Amino acid sequence: MSFFSCVVDPNEHIRLGGYPQPFVPMLGVQVLDWVPLGDGETLPVRFSDNSEAGADLWAELLAVQGAEVLATFAATYLDGHPAVTLNHFGAGTAQYVGTQLDPSALANSLKAAWTRAGIRPVTEVPRGVEAVRRAVDDGSLLFLLNHGDASVELAVSGEPVQLSGGSVLTDGRLHLEARDVAILHEKKVSAPIKTV
Repeated sequence: MSFFSCVVDPNEHIRLGGYPQPFVPMLGVQVLDWVPLGDGETLPVRFSDNSEAGADLWAELLAVQGAEVLATFAATYLDGHPAVTLNHFGAGTAQYVGTQLDPSALANSLKAAWTRAGIRPVTEVPRGVEAVRRAVDDGSLLFLLNHGDASVELAVSGEPVQLSGGSVLTDGRLHLEARDVAILHEKKVSAPIKTV
């Protein structure tokens, strides 16, 4: 969950009792104050592995109520206060991001979250490429969508049948132009039949 969440209920009534209600117990953190940032204003954020990132637009003063601190702010009166937290709740975890992280830091934070949840990407693709796999009777269909403004190349495993888009290169790589879409049919590999 991220900053300025759960301020109002589905009927647009302000929630009482601290934010982000009703998820404070699940998140293990409560927002004490909001810190909207001015145009062009940024705050440094330091992660527990000592890597640093930038944040802009919004920050929150958080009170930890059982959550682990993954990152802290590194400037202003928020210096040393939590920016990103992780709480173990039930059989899972809940992460809270109390600021708008720069795109690279947000991508890393999201990747860590889905890795913890046991979610794996459909396939490794370059930034800006979406990959969706759908099961069919004899295998799967892999949809590759290049949302970017530049062409990309990506590795293609196995020997899929190209149904649409892109251009397959000889070394097992697929070339996608900007805004191009490719659909690949990946056939099931049958186990060899043993004879006795």
